[in-house]
Amino acid sequence: MGIAADNYRSRRHEAAYLATRPWIRGATVVEAGAGEGFGADILSRVARRVVAVDPDAAACEYAAKAYPALTVARASLTALPFADHRADAVVHLAAVPQPAFVAEAARILRPVGVLIVSTATTELSAAGLTEALAPHFRVDRLYGVHPRRRLRRPGAPVTHRDFHFGEEAPDTGLDLFALAIRR
Repeated sequence: MGIAADNYRSRRHEAAYLATRPWIRGATVVEAGAGEGFGADILSRVARRVVAVDPDAAACEYAAKAYPALTVARASLTALPFADHRADAVVHLAAVPQPAFVAEAARILRPVGVLIVSTATTELSAAGLTEALAPHFRVDRLYGVHPRRRLRRPGAPVTHRDFHFGEEAPDTGLDLFALAIRR
């Protein structure tokens, strides 16, 4: 893979976390699939509370040490350790939302809760993502994540600002980014 490709992927991922901020300000947020906590830390800068959930023990241990302000929980994403209707938002980025997870996210969200997801367009189309969420959510906003022009220059350093989110032609983006409202 290499450092340049890894940095590119990390900045693209960072852009998605930063894009969640308007919808999670002051909220109780569950990041499902938090990994090593990098994204949960970004979310915690605007949310009232963030719980980073991941099934991997090593990732949870790292997140707890690296980001001591986070609440970290090791759990399956299909059996989240929360009572019904406790979260304002569930964030699930860079993954294909599986049916059991979608149902579980709906269970823990408050009645007007939001699910924020992103997935690569190579994994799922806009119609496919909308369909995957449809049993429990109505997609309110759907964006394509597109590279800005300067990224096309070889060797240019990459930052989160090198990506933009547009509602036009989401399937032509690198990723899909959706905000879905619980039904």
